[in-house]
Amino acid sequence: MQNLMQRFFSPMQKQSWLSPVRQGARALAGEVPDRSDYFLWLRSRPFASSTGRYRALLNEVQLDVMTLPAVFDAICAVQNTDRRRLLAMQNIADVSPVTRQAISERAGQNRKTITGFVSRVEFRYYSYSYALENLLLETPDEIARQVDDQLGLLAARMQVAIAGRFCNP
Repeated sequence: MQNLMQRFFSPMQKQSWLSPVRQGARALAGEVPDRSDYFLWLRSRPFASSTGRYRALLNEVQLDVMTLPAVFDAICAVQNTDRRRLLAMQNIADVSPVTRQAISERAGQNRKTITGFVSRVEFRYYSYSYALENLLLETPDEIARQVDDQLGLLAARMQVAIAGRFCNP
């Protein structure tokens, strides 16, 4: 599950748009990333034209949309395993306190990881939306329609994640 979530926690690009946020003065001051960071990162990149910025945005959104089904399947499997483990623990009379504690801690850590993942999906969606809106204001381009279509798919999957319906999206 965590391997599949990696894209959402720390993007794989060599020059990630979140890297300056994590390493910069804002991060050192304890500030959290802002939805405008992605747009500012896009503007700072040396694209030959505005179409390049739109294509970069489109690529990011498409990769997120394509990655989410596998992540949802992994989350579903982890949730089902945790549920079975807790049920078994309740039905076995002689479970050591150490084992009980370990099972509870693992389930809690999994819930925390999933909650963090949902938060990251939301952040990315709102960052991409902000970037699209501001790119449109700066330099309208036909490719914006494709980006908007993909953002619609991402929004639908984000709502599924927020609702916690990983097993039946």
